[in-house]
Amino acid sequence: MGKRDKKKGKPTQILNWEQNNLNPDWLVPWGLKVDAIEQIDGNCWKLLTERGFKQLNRVYWNPEQLIFVQTLLDHLGRNGFKAIPRFIRTVDGWAWVARDKAFLFLCDWVEGINPNLLNRSHLVCATTTLAQLHYHLKGYLPSGHVSCRDNRGQWPGQWQQVYHLIIDQVKRLGNQREFKAFDNVFLNSYNLILNQIEYALSLLQSSEYDSLITGLLKEPFVCHNSYREVNLKLTRQGKLYVFGFENCICDLRVYELGRYLQRVLCLYDWDLAIGQEVLETYEVVWPLEPAERKLLLAQLWFPYPSCSYIQAHYQNGSGLSEKTLTFALQKELSLQSAREQCLEWFYNWAC
Repeated sequence: MGKRDKKKGKPTQILNWEQNNLNPDWLVPWGLKVDAIEQIDGNCWKLLTERGFKQLNRVYWNPEQLIFVQTLLDHLGRNGFKAIPRFIRTVDGWAWVARDKAFLFLCDWVEGINPNLLNRSHLVCATTTLAQLHYHLKGYLPSGHVSCRDNRGQWPGQWQQVYHLIIDQVKRLGNQREFKAFDNVFLNSYNLILNQIEYALSLLQSSEYDSLITGLLKEPFVCHNSYREVNLKLTRQGKLYVFGFENCICDLRVYELGRYLQRVLCLYDWDLAIGQEVLETYEVVWPLEPAERKLLLAQLWFPYPSCSYIQAHYQNGSGLSEKTLTFALQKELSLQSAREQCLEWFYNWAC
């Protein structure tokens, strides 16, 4: 925000709209007097106004997606979940304005840091907040004019697709004479990964997935779907705010819980005590039903990390180097013994 007066702690920099790539006309609808500007990235600005610090956001979403985010945030706010950005209305009562093929919306600025899930207190806070977010998302019904990706009933097909992609990649490599480091690790491990996918599919088939999806068709549930550190901000007071609702999907809550729990377990090298702590922390807020436990087990058995590295290398063009992806896949494979011991406990817990 520029230089600060040490006595008053306020910015002293004279406004420079052009340097911060901000058009002053954009803020006219809110009738705010701006004293200082800091451009956070290409589409986000921190503003000091007479009503405190605000955040101006520029998005290129379609109108349906914008309405979805606004109505979802309104639902959460009404139901008691306050750790979210709320759209500040313009003088004329609009939640956003259209400018130059984009939409602008204003919310309060939240001062804080992205949490570190390797910090145990941050982990507990993130897990509790996820459970509270899920609990307060209950009852939100996307209407016909809003946009939200529907992932209900898609698990079997998605997992089978990954299974066949791996088989196809093995066949392609069979025609090569020379292999890179990642190819060698992949070829030495693909059978193990395929077996894990097959087992996850068998657990899914023996679960009550179809009946739960049938219930979800009657009462939809929305998952955040991007519950990662980049979309979380921890304040000095220990309150965790959640952002990034534009990527939400309709699915079972155990989809998101399973992905989150597996990512945490990978960070902690499949430490069972950590997994138990995350589970217990979540269930203090909203316990899982027996049928959900079995689905969570299937989610944990599906080898998302290994498959993501394989897809990133052979398909997605993630931008990560072959060395980085090779190391990541090797590390995940080296933890198979700890993974299996951990999942054995979850099997007994779920079944």
